[in-house]
Amino acid sequence: MTELPADDTKQCPFCAETIKAAATVCRFCGRELAPAVSLPHAEKTRGGGYLCSACNRGFPEPRTQCPKCGVRFGEPLSETNMSRPPSGPPPKPASGGTNFVVMIVVTMLLVFGCLGALALQGMTRGSRPPAAPDRISAWVDCRTFVQQNLKAPTTAQFPSSNEATIVRLNTGRWSVLSYVDSENSFGAMIRSDWGCQISYNGTQVRLHQLRIGDQVLRDE
Repeated sequence: MTELPADDTKQCPFCAETIKAAATVCRFCGRELAPAVSLPHAEKTRGGGYLCSACNRGFPEPRTQCPKCGVRFGEPLSETNMSRPPSGPPPKPASGGTNFVVMIVVTMLLVFGCLGALALQGMTRGSRPPAAPDRISAWVDCRTFVQQNLKAPTTAQFPSSNEATIVRLNTGRWSVLSYVDSENSFGAMIRSDWGCQISYNGTQVRLHQLRIGDQVLRDE
């Protein structure tokens, strides 16, 4: 009888005879044998590392558990064996550089949000219609027309609006009666009574009548 190499044989669990390792039926007792199960293991590579037989991925140092797929070497493959996490160092926390970038992004979003709110507020205010003219508006506009027609406009001294007569006429015009102290062509301060009538069309001011002293400068 030809003897088989030791690494190519196994013992039948039923009759204890020596048979081939790959045999599925014993040639002596005829009993069926369970196929050999290859357990997960780490194979040493020529480069000095190790290769997991389960996931076929390498790692540098000898281990009892694959750091890639988590299988434990020397144990049959099972759901419990595969579900265990691989041994190794815990994941590193996020670096300080990442946190700094996140803070910058959040700050920029807040700044742009505030600028957008201010711009929207400005647009809302600008879209409002102009305020309706009142007696103060009429007083200021008429006083401007009078000052522009004086001999020495920079010397003009007007009283307060409380001393003026300001009336809204039925025609929609505003009538203002008052006085002004200013220098004449000789440099002497004189007081002149004046009257003015104006009307408004939106933001436009139209002069209808203007009288300073005895001089009528406009009448329509």
